[in-house]
Amino acid sequence: MDNLMKYKLFSLTAETGNISKTAELAGYTQSGVSHTLKRLEEEVNLQLFIRDRYGVRLTPVGKEFLRYVNSLLAEEEKLLQFVYDTNGIEYGTLTIGTYTSICTHWLPAMLNAFQIDHPGIQIKIREGGIKELENWLIRREVDIIFGSRQNHASYTFYPLKTDTMMAVLPNDYQTTQDYFPVESFQSTPSILPEAEVDSDIYTLLRDHKITPQIRYTAKENYTILAMVREHLGISIIPSLALENSPWDVKMLPLNPPFTRELGVGYLDDDTLSPIGKKFLWFTQSYFRDDKE
Repeated sequence: MDNLMKYKLFSLTAETGNISKTAELAGYTQSGVSHTLKRLEEEVNLQLFIRDRYGVRLTPVGKEFLRYVNSLLAEEEKLLQFVYDTNGIEYGTLTIGTYTSICTHWLPAMLNAFQIDHPGIQIKIREGGIKELENWLIRREVDIIFGSRQNHASYTFYPLKTDTMMAVLPNDYQTTQDYFPVESFQSTPSILPEAEVDSDIYTLLRDHKITPQIRYTAKENYTILAMVREHLGISIIPSLALENSPWDVKMLPLNPPFTRELGVGYLDDDTLSPIGKKFLWFTQSYFRDDKE
């Protein structure tokens, strides 16, 4: 076992929350993984995991330890990529954190175009809400994120496109207007994404001093759309998430209108691996070409 394998197994187990799953993914026995993690805890004299019948989860100090481990593994990945790149061989893994809507409507065509020129690169995708994406990026669990611009973000953000927020209503909702007043959310029962998933909607409402009548919250937009269809409330959903929607609902622009910037985020140029830099350059070029 190489010197860094114990850290790789630790990081993978933190992600899976299950020693058996880690063993399966890493090609080790369950007892081998368990023994390695226990030995690591003894070496550092820290309890990194809480073990119960549901699996394992990080202790508070384990979460801090993970940040340093992921930084170490990211530096190793950068070193290996540099060595292979210098020898004219593309090597490495790129991990992307992204909104589900971007994963559905942007990434398939983008990744297809990228991998035509970079077939040797393995790409992993993790979908989540904005707070998850930011935490993954800060902990270096992902290399790059695709999301919306956040005020006071502690990472670099490069805008790619704007996305319009839309009111989503039951299909038989009675209105004579071709827009939906934002203030109506003050008096009409609503179904909204969890604040940790989509903070942009709550920023919009807060900016207009609206306290919505929230009847339900959900994580997935498709869940919200299904609930709106069944007359459980109205909602606000970004246009990108509504593309090719199979749900029979009414979609109207908000008044006043509200748009958000979608783009790519990364810690900084120094922490990006060679493959990360190539993908960032590709992404910027891809969207510039799309605008022309």
